[in-house]
Amino acid sequence: MQRILTLLITLFFYVCSYGIQRDTIYFKNIDNKQGLSQNGITTIFQDRDGYMWFGTHYGLNRYDGMNIKTFYASNSFNDLSDNTINSITQDLAGNIWIATEQGLTVYNPITHKLYNLKKYNPKNSLFGQNIQSIKLIDGKIMFTSQNGLWSINSGKELFTEENTKSICEENIRYKIDANLDLESLKIHEKDKNGNYWLTNKNQVILTKISSNKLIILAKIRIEPAADVTISAFFQDNFSNIWIGTQNNGLFHLKEDKGNYLASKIYPKKDSDINFSRIANIIQDHQNNLIVTSRADGAIKINEEALSKNDFTSSTITAIDLPTRKIKSIFM
Repeated sequence: MQRILTLLITLFFYVCSYGIQRDTIYFKNIDNKQGLSQNGITTIFQDRDGYMWFGTHYGLNRYDGMNIKTFYASNSFNDLSDNTINSITQDLAGNIWIATEQGLTVYNPITHKLYNLKKYNPKNSLFGQNIQSIKLIDGKIMFTSQNGLWSINSGKELFTEENTKSICEENIRYKIDANLDLESLKIHEKDKNGNYWLTNKNQVILTKISSNKLIILAKIRIEPAADVTISAFFQDNFSNIWIGTQNNGLFHLKEDKGNYLASKIYPKKDSDINFSRIANIIQDHQNNLIVTSRADGAIKINEEALSKNDFTSSTITAIDLPTRKIKSIFM
């Protein structure tokens, strides 16, 4: 069902043709008037069947290109665990995992049934915690809360009434150094070296996992002298690592013999481009880096700059959008 070419006021679909200097951006506005549960999009995900999923501060939405199906929290075993959606992913069996501020919910795409895991596992407080991030890595669902890093291997089973509890009982909690601040802990990816990249409120954390223990290889502070809150992490196709912050702009992380240096990226001095309140960092189909802001629109760093590590102001351009407040982006 690869038929969905959509864009919201909080999301844009970006197309750049070679040989044409001006970016062509197509918009379709979808909001609560068309059936969204709320206009404040917190996360966007496309499943393997082509459905678009939009998490909001009040409910979950599934969009098929024409119609929107909404889901909300209740006290039921088969509704969302909470209405504030933090992140969404899909496992190898096809289950959709929804991380909320009060636990995990799983959606079976065949039966179209939700499973509120804190209801099925009332004695395990894990499934009622604020799940801050969730990813599919090496076939396992990995997720974080303020109590640490966890994983569940759901294998190739779709969730049913009969197996939900047993699947959840197979969770692993990774041992973490007591000195690591777990506030806002998020897992982002596993790199080509087999290491895991995480962030907390003000640090980028490079780790490896051995015998169910999270071993810290590096803790990188972004502007140690400043009160920095990390809001985005992205590793591009040229192995550049990018860090977005809430109030301190955009940073490029460079490795040199095992040491990491964070360099702030600045626009032209006479430019009206700003990098405050970074929301998302992604790469488009032409390998350009797209950085969005909750207050200042979006900017592009071109492919050549990424391949050459040339992040001078001349390689940064603003993208003309109908709104400067972009909370989420999907490409």
